[in-house]
Amino acid sequence: MVFLTIIGLVVAHFVLREKDNYRKFISILILKIPYFGNLIQKIYISRFCQSMNLLITSKTTLLTSLSLTSKMIGFYPIEKSIDTIKSDITKGASLHESLRKHTIYENKLVSMVEVAEQINQLDTMFERLTDQYNEEISHQTKMIGVILEPMIIIVIGIVVGVIMVSMYAPMFDLSKIINS
Repeated sequence: MVFLTIIGLVVAHFVLREKDNYRKFISILILKIPYFGNLIQKIYISRFCQSMNLLITSKTTLLTSLSLTSKMIGFYPIEKSIDTIKSDITKGASLHESLRKHTIYENKLVSMVEVAEQINQLDTMFERLTDQYNEEISHQTKMIGVILEPMIIIVIGIVVGVIMVSMYAPMFDLSKIINS
């Protein structure tokens, strides 16, 4: 029954993965996972900054850069936010004002983009933001390893203990029978 349920979930995922409602539900679910949701958000923001850096450095327009970045990211909240950001920029709003409207982007990112727009250095700022986010991601993944290492040792110890008890219990029972 468990096997059939897993197969059903996998098939449902492949059938529904292109639908907006399903993608929205899954992304919200992923972002609410404690600790890992924040890590995943930072990974996608880092990808956003890296893509924007590469495209702006190559002298593409801001709207074209946003369109291409939206296609590259593949994460529903960022893709949908970029659609509204493009329409806001077309109406005359600045990039930082448009980013501020969406909760997926952190205040640090919005503030740095605001400064970069004022000094006309978006490419440099996105490069710095990419480096900062990559450092934070690296630190968080190291912390996951530090936290999981003792847990893995405990689980392996329990498994080895259960195997040892299950091997030696029949021997002790056998020795009791022989002595009687």
